[in-house]
Amino acid sequence: MKTFINFSIAVYVLAGSLLLVIPSGIFPVFYKPTLMASLAFVSAFLIFLPRIIFRKPVDEKKKRALIKFQFLITFILLINGIGGLGLYKLYKIGFEYDKLMHFVSPLLAVLFGSAFISVWFRKNAKIALVITVSLILLGGVLWEILEATSDKFLGTTLLGGGENLIAVDTAKDLFMNVIGTILGAIIFLKKRGLTKKLP
Repeated sequence: MKTFINFSIAVYVLAGSLLLVIPSGIFPVFYKPTLMASLAFVSAFLIFLPRIIFRKPVDEKKKRALIKFQFLITFILLINGIGGLGLYKLYKIGFEYDKLMHFVSPLLAVLFGSAFISVWFRKNAKIALVITVSLILLGGVLWEILEATSDKFLGTTLLGGGENLIAVDTAKDLFMNVIGTILGAIIFLKKRGLTKKLP
């Protein structure tokens, strides 16, 4: 996992650098090289950030939890980044990559995030799950607001479906977030053997 994490950081830094130096005319018309380069550098920083915030864990269990948490961030950023490179256009042939990301990302975030909070902050598994689910659902709403803001002020087209279908697309995104979160919570509870203890 460490190798994958470090490799991903290097790839983002390299990609960001190339986007800044390669003539913009080479890229597809929907690319925004400067913005995408900025996002690549931000992604590299976000992957590295947990090492800064959660420094030098002595406990071996905490070390493993931190690496898995970094892996979560890395994987989610990569699959979303790949979508931004063009896979999101698969909707033209009937496959909504965007909706898949809105399902997979929360599901993984629940599993890895709950485990991280439980281990690092020594929280009961159910409490860790409640905290994680709350943060993910809030994050999903904030993400949609961020997309709308970016489209308005930066000229991006993150909100799909065209102007007439923005509300529908946003509702679908939030729905997939909820479905992914619920499934992740069920899997987490089953793995911890807590489903039988639910009221």
